Amino acid sequence: MAMLDVIELIRQFNQGRDPDRLALKYKLMRQNAFAFLRGTCHLFYERLPRAPVFRQAPVTWVCGDLHFQNFGSYKGDNRLVFFDMNDFDEAALAPCTWDLVRFLASILVGARTGLARSTIYHHIKAGTFPRSIPLGPRAVGWLESDVSNWIAERVQMAWDSTNRSV
Repeated sequence: MAMLDVIELIRQFNQGRDPDRLALKYKLMRQNAFAFLRGTCHLFYERLPRAPVFRQAPVTWVCGDLHFQNFGSYKGDNRLVFFDMNDFDEAALAPCTWDLVRFLASILVGARTGLARSTIYHHIKAGTFPRSIPLGPRAVGWLESDVSNWIAERVQMAWDSTNRSV
């Protein structure tokens, strides 16, 4: 079996897109694994197992890039709060299970912190969580290395507080 040429697949998928925005997308994708996941939904779907649940489920309009940062509550221009998705640039007619499995995969990535979304935002407001990076009008992300270091610091503080010599 030939080795998967990821770079060529990414180039082919993004062919014809605005070069300036594409350069920004590639820069963001190099930052961490979650940013790469976000920018390569086509690879995610191409690599899904050939199981019937992924290939024979009813076809619907899917977000195409559903992850926990594209899902939540937003205030509309009419000042009402809506619970919805906010990113449809990868929308497609596809099996309805595709968005579900991608959303669950993103939760697994987010679960590394062990915190609920509201708790993370509380820590951000208090200045005790790594600085976020704006990814769009209503989306932010974090460098994986910053979150990993934050987790390691919390573990070390817990260890130190429970193992002090008397």
